[in-house]
Amino acid sequence: MRTKYYTLFSLIFIIGIALVLLMTTNSQEEIAISFIGLQNPLQFPFFVWVTIFLCAFFLCTLIFFASNWISNIFSAHYENKDFKKLIQQIQDQILQNNQATPNFHTSNYKMLSKIISRITCVPNLNTTPSKNAQIDMLFDELNEIQRGNVVKKINLSKNTFFWTQDMINKIQSDLKFAHKIVDGDYSQDLKNHALVVLIANNAFEEKHIYKFLNTQQSPENAQLLLNNLIQKGYKLGATELSELILLANLTSSQLLTLAQKCKNQYDPDFCINLFEKLAQANENAKPAYAFILLDFSMFQKAQEFINGEDNTNLLCAKAYLDLRESGKNYPLDSFFNFS
Repeated sequence: MRTKYYTLFSLIFIIGIALVLLMTTNSQEEIAISFIGLQNPLQFPFFVWVTIFLCAFFLCTLIFFASNWISNIFSAHYENKDFKKLIQQIQDQILQNNQATPNFHTSNYKMLSKIISRITCVPNLNTTPSKNAQIDMLFDELNEIQRGNVVKKINLSKNTFFWTQDMINKIQSDLKFAHKIVDGDYSQDLKNHALVVLIANNAFEEKHIYKFLNTQQSPENAQLLLNNLIQKGYKLGATELSELILLANLTSSQLLTLAQKCKNQYDPDFCINLFEKLAQANENAKPAYAFILLDFSMFQKAQEFINGEDNTNLLCAKAYLDLRESGKNYPLDSFFNFS
């Protein structure tokens, strides 16, 4: 628009100068000027030469403006590209993506990139939008991850915080994916989480139980698996089941409750063998072992076990046997604390 006005003004100015010179110059004598490359000099009246030189000056200024305009277009193009590269660098640093530092055309963006590369970018998700579509979309996706949803629009670098959280979200939303995590090449923490999700949803398989036992698990997770196994009546070996029970770190009362459930689901020999192993490994399991022996009417073995132990928790079992020998029968459950 400015070039348009400048051109209009220049044409009016040149025409005006030419008319003024034409009307005020008395002599119409032509002036000859030689130019390099021309054999004969050019001859024009004075006002014509002035007009020619003014037009030449006008064309030179137009060329200057055009070159400056073209230069600004290229500068704006490179600045726009550098700005996009800088935004991408910020996004990569937020996501902890290991990307090579981009090449910048402008010195200011190059310096700013080096400054940002020395800073750890931690997203503050509870902030107002920046009005940059790429960064705002990134923050929207990270907020979705924090809410427990699965994202698809951004590539997360493996084993970073948001990648791990996104994987946890996928595990909880897709049991098939949880199976894939357990069987795939992933960190043990992710595998443990997938195992817990499968157990909580009764979607585990026998191979998962053995993987569970071969990893460092919390007592809470072990209790979760144990309750699911008992609820489903899953037939697990005495050694593996005792290992799981010990891992669950149950109290004496919890072990007694477990003994009640086991005697209704497993055969007597299995229960006796199981709780004998537990009693040898854990002091809390001795009342449960005594209960199992008495419940299956193995009174002599129970007597030998109780007499060989110095455990105040077995006094109730001893009292039950003494009353029974004196001919008095009472419900066995009333002598044990199942609460």
